[in-house]
Amino acid sequence: MLRLMYEIQEGSLDFALTKPVDGQLIISLREFHFWSLVDVVLGFLVLAAALNMNNVQIGLGQGLAFVAILLWEL
Repeated sequence: MLRLMYEIQEGSLDFALTKPVDGQLIISLREFHFWSLVDVVLGFLVLAAALNMNNVQIGLGQGLAFVAILLWEL
């Protein structure tokens, strides 16, 4: 977010916005941190292990609702 604010003030964000691709996509993905993806995967593994240890069964509707809520928050 700090980089975005700096580029807006300096005027260098215009270069990214004039490309023939979606501006929001290119601005969002220009800094990809692999370890953040690892954190997400580990989070799902911890969630799966906790559900398994507590003998909790997740149905299709509950799984789809979970994914929908995650996507809604993006």
